[in-house]
Amino acid sequence: MIINKKLESIPFDKLYQIYEEAASAAVEGLEQHYQQAHNVEVAKLEKAYSDSHEAPSEVSFSSQVEVKAFDKAEVRRKAGQKAVIDIWMPRYNLGSILVSIIPQALAYITSKPFRFAEVLAAGDSKNFQNLDSSKNFQNLDSSKNISAESPNSLGAKIAAVEGQIDSSKLIKKAFNFSSEWDRGLYIFLMLDSRSSYLTTQYKGEGLQFCSLVPLIPYAFRMHHKIPYSKWDRDSLKWSVNKSLADAMLHEGQYTREDLLAARELGLVYQTGPKAGETRNPVSCFKLWSTKGGCLQGVPPLAQVMYTQIWCAHPSNRTPYMVLDPSNWDVMPPPLVSTENIFSPIKSNNVSTGGSDLPWI
Repeated sequence: MIINKKLESIPFDKLYQIYEEAASAAVEGLEQHYQQAHNVEVAKLEKAYSDSHEAPSEVSFSSQVEVKAFDKAEVRRKAGQKAVIDIWMPRYNLGSILVSIIPQALAYITSKPFRFAEVLAAGDSKNFQNLDSSKNFQNLDSSKNISAESPNSLGAKIAAVEGQIDSSKLIKKAFNFSSEWDRGLYIFLMLDSRSSYLTTQYKGEGLQFCSLVPLIPYAFRMHHKIPYSKWDRDSLKWSVNKSLADAMLHEGQYTREDLLAARELGLVYQTGPKAGETRNPVSCFKLWSTKGGCLQGVPPLAQVMYTQIWCAHPSNRTPYMVLDPSNWDVMPPPLVSTENIFSPIKSNNVSTGGSDLPWI
């Protein structure tokens, strides 16, 4: 097997196989664990009954104890993605190669022809009756640099029509899920951990594909000028990885003052030799403390967006990132006009202490 920087050389079929094996094993293992726990509880009930009764029970104790339920899709997703990172990437020595094939992958999934109405959320297809029904996504020549603002561009026409793109429908047009290779490519584009193949996300070549960029919608925005706002929220989980989808779907209203307070709370070292100093918001990838602040319990990437740190920092951000959970296509104004207030200084506030895959 010769692996190089060409998309077709990457063994995405092996990725799928490794993912599926790990995901299935994780579910099977947890089912066995909970079944054993169930059997232990049933045995306790049976013993308690037999200790106090001479005749055997005519009632089944098994029906009195429920086997603990769990989210199989989430267990599969976590175990499968971990195997991709821990097994597939090092096995084929892909760490430094993957970033170079992403542009090819995004071009590949946007190259297949299909009609607009085929990927719209239920009830929205009729809204496209005024568009040229002979056109499809492949017919838009992105090499002409047609912007979504151009009234004649396909992106502008789609943006102007009511109706949302159903992710569950579009991905079945963009990927051939009868192919293990396409399944593996889909799983790769849906990985939560971009740091597993991007050395640095807030600068350099990794910035274009950082954790705030929804790769599949980005492909259609870049190649066909389709705004993120045209993607249906209810089906977003099928086109955007979970950690970013959670952030994009978060709903919250905060004042600038509250966000600045949450930002400082999360950037200040609470303990250790640097206690009271502030981390650099340009490179700090998360808020390290949120307890008591307005962003406590908010998805981590939404915290990044709201407080404009790391990739969302004004000096790092790009138009293809999602920077505002309430409006996926806007670049909000800077939270602060200068970062001097977050330079390393001492602070007085120092603390003392379903299905995981669309073809299933």
